[in-house]
Amino acid sequence: MLFRSHALCRVVDKFFEKKFISDSFANIDNRGTHKASARVQEILYKNRNKKMYILQCDIHHYFASIPHDKLKQIIINVVVFGVLGAAFFMFARQNFYVFCFYEFCFKELTLFINFFVEKFLNLFPCFDVEVFGKIICDKAGGSLVLDRGCVGRNVMLAFAGFIIIWPEKLLKKIAYIAFGLVVIVFFNVIRISSLMFTQKFYPDWFDFNHGYLFKYTLYAAVFLLWVLWFKINERQKKAH
Repeated sequence: MLFRSHALCRVVDKFFEKKFISDSFANIDNRGTHKASARVQEILYKNRNKKMYILQCDIHHYFASIPHDKLKQIIINVVVFGVLGAAFFMFARQNFYVFCFYEFCFKELTLFINFFVEKFLNLFPCFDVEVFGKIICDKAGGSLVLDRGCVGRNVMLAFAGFIIIWPEKLLKKIAYIAFGLVVIVFFNVIRISSLMFTQKFYPDWFDFNHGYLFKYTLYAAVFLLWVLWFKINERQKKAH
């Protein structure tokens, strides 16, 4: 039984450790007491000229007092979602029909976003935009090509994955995921349109806006969606 428990931990630990803060050290491979001590010394040295406070504490009966039903649901969701996701990328995508379906969905998502980008930009007299597949062309000069990362595929999956593993009613999660995906698409349309504006009027800022400003603005929108989801659930919990 002990051997099987350790074997299970080796598989599932990787899914949970990604969710820990960077300063987690206990019971993690290639970490431990010595690295934790070194990290504390590093923090103390960096803040040596500042006033610091250290709190040594422990939560009384932590594991006995946490809601085990929700903890079990989170564990099940994370493991199932992680295993299914890994299986899809490792095996299912090797299947010709699955790969074709995946590529079809990606193509349709790109066309869907480009449709709204075209309509939005053509509201401005300074643009005369036409879309050719994943290419957005301004007849006055300038174009953008939407690669895989540009349509926000990974951002959408990350957002939906977080909601899926949350212990809540399925229909409620599906409804919020649908709402969140609409918000993400909206922000992505604004982001891509803003890149066209930048390319046309402020080309020197294009690389910075593309690589940092607009990308992290989209990430911030997803983070706020997660916060809103948490707040909604907390409010409903207090109401009951």
